[in-house]
Amino acid sequence: MMSDFDKAEGLIREFKGDSYVFGLNVLPKLGPLTAGLRARAALVCNSRSDREPFLQGVYSVLGRSGVTPITHLEGARSNAPREDVERMAEELRALSPDVTFALGGGSSIDAAKAAVVLSCLGGSVDDFFGVGKVTHELQATVKTLTPIVVASVLADVIRA
Repeated sequence: MMSDFDKAEGLIREFKGDSYVFGLNVLPKLGPLTAGLRARAALVCNSRSDREPFLQGVYSVLGRSGVTPITHLEGARSNAPREDVERMAEELRALSPDVTFALGGGSSIDAAKAAVVLSCLGGSVDDFFGVGKVTHELQATVKTLTPIVVASVLADVIRA
């Protein structure tokens, strides 16, 4: 009999194919997933003194894949305050990266996704509360969003 974990893994694989990785030691797998981008990347991740080796490992993995990290943006505080989202959106707008990588927990990831929307479409957070508002704006303006790669990081060690 299949375990719940195996069922969940099967559903994810069916839905996302090889574009979704999970489990232990997955950060090095970002390289093969992003190799085709050959892009300038903004990394969003909360800074902590103990995170420097982690960030260096991420830079190394991406660099070997042809992705050039152009900056590290400070992520959001807990519960993604709108000030943090707006700050990140302004920074992304000024940098105009080809791709954004959001690394961390829920608040940083959610804030990074919202910041990408604001950096590409303008407006404020309030403009996009509600179902389908981003899709509607994209269709009405024929704009596109900068791709975002998300890595939920509970704890990881990169051996680059």
